[in-house]
Amino acid sequence: MPAWITMQGNEHQRRARSIPDFLSGGHYGYQHQVYQSAAEIFERLAIRKNVGESLVQYGNIKSDDPLSFPSQKVKRQAYELAYETLKYQELLEDILSDSGYFFSYPTADDTTALVVVMLFDFQNRKWTPRCQIIGDVISRDVVEVEQNLMGHRIRLAAALARCRVKNQSLSIDYVLPESVRQQEKCASALPQYAWVNTVKTSMNAVIEELIRNNYIEYLESSEMVVPPRGKFFHRDQHCEDVILFPSDQKEALKCLDIVEDNDLILQDKTSSLAAQAVAALLTEDDECDLIHSDVSSGYTTAHLAVLLHKVSKKRFEARELMYGNSVNHFGAPSNQEQQELHRPTVYACGVRNDAHRDKLNTLIKSMGLKNVKFLSDKFENIDGAKDPRFERVKAILVTPQCTRTAVANPVEFMLNEGDTESYAVLRDLSHGERHNRAAESGRAHVETIKTALKFPNIAACVYVTRSIHSVENEQAIQTAIKWHRDTSDGLQPFRICPPTLPLSSNDIKEGDYITPVAGNSRSRSSLLKQKYLKMRQSSEMNGCFIAVLSREIDPMDSMTVKDILRRAALKGLIAPTSPTTKPKQPKEEKAVVEKPATPPAETPTVKTEQQPVEKIKRHKSKVAFGKKVKPSSVTNVTKLKKTNSKSVDSNDVDKMLDQYRSTSKTKSLNEVGSKTSDMAQVSINLEFHNTSSLRFSETPPGSPKHDSTKISGPCMQSQINSDVETILTRLSSREASRM
Repeated sequence: MPAWITMQGNEHQRRARSIPDFLSGGHYGYQHQVYQSAAEIFERLAIRKNVGESLVQYGNIKSDDPLSFPSQKVKRQAYELAYETLKYQELLEDILSDSGYFFSYPTADDTTALVVVMLFDFQNRKWTPRCQIIGDVISRDVVEVEQNLMGHRIRLAAALARCRVKNQSLSIDYVLPESVRQQEKCASALPQYAWVNTVKTSMNAVIEELIRNNYIEYLESSEMVVPPRGKFFHRDQHCEDVILFPSDQKEALKCLDIVEDNDLILQDKTSSLAAQAVAALLTEDDECDLIHSDVSSGYTTAHLAVLLHKVSKKRFEARELMYGNSVNHFGAPSNQEQQELHRPTVYACGVRNDAHRDKLNTLIKSMGLKNVKFLSDKFENIDGAKDPRFERVKAILVTPQCTRTAVANPVEFMLNEGDTESYAVLRDLSHGERHNRAAESGRAHVETIKTALKFPNIAACVYVTRSIHSVENEQAIQTAIKWHRDTSDGLQPFRICPPTLPLSSNDIKEGDYITPVAGNSRSRSSLLKQKYLKMRQSSEMNGCFIAVLSREIDPMDSMTVKDILRRAALKGLIAPTSPTTKPKQPKEEKAVVEKPATPPAETPTVKTEQQPVEKIKRHKSKVAFGKKVKPSSVTNVTKLKKTNSKSVDSNDVDKMLDQYRSTSKTKSLNEVGSKTSDMAQVSINLEFHNTSSLRFSETPPGSPKHDSTKISGPCMQSQINSDVETILTRLSSREASRM
């Protein structure tokens, strides 16, 4: 606190001194609008007593409509002041009653909340006058209450001293419950987290801009992640696009151009962990959509859209690398291809009204995103099985508004996340009562998870809360999974999987939680146990609970040939096929099983010749000892019918192996890049009809092509040679052991 504020005998100078708006708050005092808004919030959330129990009575709540604020700063300061007053409500009421304030200055019940709020701010400023704020709108009620408190301040200070002696407290903080005091200590040192909008910029560009603004990159040491104050920044170890700053830089960061242009988004780390857990489930082969159950402020939805855009960008770059600048070198894209080029979208549910939608659209537009669609429907009212909009949805992020008991600074978190239903929990959090709403919230969370599991096409669901209660975390997950197993009609059940996040060895510990200690940021509080990710509030970050529900894979389900070829083409393993041409189907022939040939007296010489063809085909080999093997398909029967079979004594396998090795060394294939490239066709069938006979056949030139998988390139040819050599080596060792 500045010396001129606490200097004795200068009350008149302090009253006359004016300060700009950005210095308002804390030791300097607030604007009149902040006191009025904080009093209205406190009046709604205060714990009321009967007339016979307390002299302090509050007026009736005028309206339950949302409050309006002239600016975001006034809104944040009003909620913070009201929440701090809620913590000391009982103490402040005792001070007013013990000092006889209401006997000296009779006050209407409608003004009592304003008196209590201004009394807390008055004693927090060490009973010094408030500075005048330039541009402040004067309120008559605020001026009157301020003059009354100033005239009664000696009695008020004496009453506070008696309460401290009565409670044997060194300061008023000791009258708070232990959980609330621990929460305040963690909140005072909590860093400011921010994630980079990679759609508009990059991590390197943001770091260069921070360095130009005199920020210094802090390398993590064994003592702390980032210093408690100063112009430092540090890259987060769990999220590659997240940067953290000291706690005293929260207001300074809002003035940077990269923050005003939404290149750097200020948001809590737990929200970034939720988005990263969903992004880890996506692959470059998937052209899928995502759903966010509660859009709220829109920052988490925007982070999902940025990560989805990053995955889609990699896929389109791979296509451009294969096909060139045009979409398709082999002709104009068909309607089916245009559908496949569908832009992956994030569907965000829970838009409250038109004003909320306009605010969200402005945010998304300023961030350069085009893959977000806002829905007015509540997520629990959506039927995912019948709505055609969600046919491509692969993953759902469920972020219900929980009790926020794992958050160190609930006011700041709720304002940034845009909570609407969670302001009532401030009353419970301020008095350390954390179990009042847990059971009710847990039941609501179960219904939300059930709605997510009803979507037939989703592969995973990510569930995130900021609560320490098991009824909102593990019990809700287990109840929803059990319900889905009992009610799903032919759908694969879900199972719990650990979140895919870059955790270090220090983050994974066995046993119970590690109790965080304020001021010691290196006391790890994270724990990966029972396939859940749990992080408790500490001086490093807020607490959270993350669970990933993954649908079990059907063992009878198999990918179609079209899906396999499409994925291979996207990865560049094979050349793309024209969508207008259809592959010719081989004609089926009648299956005829040839009788096994008797072993000859002499071993014939096997010759292999290199024949230029257009494709290389590899056929599966089947070995059976002591019995006939029935061909599994018409193709195999046709292959036996069209090829010239020669019986070879099994004792001469070593000779065949040596000959094959010498022959394979002489063969070479040029790279497959043009239609005029020469390739070799090798079709080798190994089949034992008895213990001493081996059938070795080679496809002669001019024989019809068989239906098999297309392979190309020197790597594939070397793999064929290696497989055949391995088979012959095993046969040789088997026959040697029998002899």
